[in-house]
Amino acid sequence: MTISDRIFETLALKNITQKEFSDRTGIKPSAISEWKKRKTNPSSEKIMSICDFLNVTPEWLLSGIDGAGSRSEGRDFYTVEKHTETGELITCFNALEPSQRKHLLKYAEFISAAEKEGKTKSELDELDKDRALLKLMGKLGEAKISVKEEGAISEDTLEKELGV
Repeated sequence: MTISDRIFETLALKNITQKEFSDRTGIKPSAISEWKKRKTNPSSEKIMSICDFLNVTPEWLLSGIDGAGSRSEGRDFYTVEKHTETGELITCFNALEPSQRKHLLKYAEFISAAEKEGKTKSELDELDKDRALLKLMGKLGEAKISVKEEGAISEDTLEKELGV
């Protein structure tokens, strides 16, 4: 799809005539007509006024990709600015080891599913604490087995020391 295709598609969706578009943007009707007839595109100096009037991003008008994903239906990717919260999250995610990425994705899925079930923040915090405690208990269990096998101290002594 070309730039002019996206312009005319948006005009049609918003029920805006070419004349109204011309009047509101200051672009000559003959130029708009040329875009439609010859499938040509507007010059670069007109892009910002077109975007402002149509309420679209220059990125979407030029490429069909919307950073928020709303107009990128059918695409297998998003465009995200680095210095946004999402961009920073992606940067951190990419710096992780593959196993850490899997854990983070599982955690995000867990939170998303819990929120869909209507869990409140305090309930999520409790679930998170329970999950961390279970994980810690599993590690303590491994530690107890390891220490017991080495014969360093008895299981009862270990439990007393750990307060379990």
